[in-house]
Amino acid sequence: MSAQGLWAFGMMAALAVQSAAAESPPVVSPSMVAPALRRDEVRCDDEGCALGACVTAQLVKDPASLLPVRVVPNFQDGKPEGFRLFALRPDTLPTQLGLKNGDTLVAVNGQTLHGPDSLLQLSDSLRSATVIKLGLLRLGQPVMRRLLLDQSLHTPGLASSCPPLPTADSTATAHSGSYSGTAAAAAARSSSLPELLSEAKRAIRCTANRCTLRRSLLEKLLAEPTVWTHSARVIPMLIDGKPVGMKLLGIRPDSLFALLGLRNGDVVRSLAGHDLTTPEHALQAYSNLRNAKTVKVDLTRGQAPLSLTYQFN
Repeated sequence: MSAQGLWAFGMMAALAVQSAAAESPPVVSPSMVAPALRRDEVRCDDEGCALGACVTAQLVKDPASLLPVRVVPNFQDGKPEGFRLFALRPDTLPTQLGLKNGDTLVAVNGQTLHGPDSLLQLSDSLRSATVIKLGLLRLGQPVMRRLLLDQSLHTPGLASSCPPLPTADSTATAHSGSYSGTAAAAAARSSSLPELLSEAKRAIRCTANRCTLRRSLLEKLLAEPTVWTHSARVIPMLIDGKPVGMKLLGIRPDSLFALLGLRNGDVVRSLAGHDLTTPEHALQAYSNLRNAKTVKVDLTRGQAPLSLTYQFN
């Protein structure tokens, strides 16, 4: 997926298109907007969240920094239908908003989502959105969540007046959470990524089609989503309109995927015995990694099948 599409992917986890100017303003809970929000504040209730101006500016600039969520295209009868959300963590913006693992995002302000192209169509308008409505399916039942964004710092240059904000690994308390109070944690997390990759480079050992790494390193890698998302682009692979796995593109040298023996163009068909044709299977495979001693990855490289084995000591 293009960089523009990935930007939309991140924003879709917590944003929606602003309603047309002629539309009546949506009804919101008074607790979300009064008293006035501080610029570094996130305030949530049962309907959704309101973001202060500095938090909004950070979200527009770098959605992934505040939205630790994995998004996988959802298919119904072989046709794309929204995006499944999983790997949500407690005390982060998506969970404060009321999103849950397994939710399917099916609409943004009434616009149905069918596939990556629908995200591209939304990306420009998302940057200036002020009212946000997400349509979800949860266990077959419709759920609506709303975000209010303070875009008063939307003008270029004004956002530079904001203090550094923490990223997804830092927490904010619902109803009156200040994101500026833990700026040091954000800086520490940002600086830890190169250190984590450096540790992985030293610790991962691959021979032929088998790699070994310490379990303690695996735990660190699973706890840090950005080390994966910065390694490559992952898109669904379809054959005759049916999903067969996930294709890896844009793998960077010395990235985590490269260290694990993966290459550009590889199509990963199964992980830990679970095919990757549905979000449910992908979530189950991800859940099994923490307790596995050995994991096999089946993929197609070029036109040939290939299996890679990973052992955790």
